[in-house]
Amino acid sequence: MWTEGGTGQLMTVTNDNDEVCGAVCDLPESCQQDDAVYVKVPHKAGGLNAVAGKLADAGINIQFVYATTAEAGEAGVILVTSDNAKAAEIL
Repeated sequence: MWTEGGTGQLMTVTNDNDEVCGAVCDLPESCQQDDAVYVKVPHKAGGLNAVAGKLADAGINIQFVYATTAEAGEAGVILVTSDNAKAAEIL
């Protein structure tokens, strides 16, 4: 959460964006929604490198990256890219 131009900003990942926007926004139309791609990577230094390389080779830019939990030895990564459909297909 941060402020920008006198307005509070909140970024979150949900499984029901419409419901969350309705619950946290006085003006739900002010909520911006983006699709995302979830991948698991090895939980070690450079673990995201292979994913980033595949996306770069396909000309897909990563716009946002979120880390989340995964199984032991793995890291969950949520990506918003310039082409989520193509990114999901590649990954």
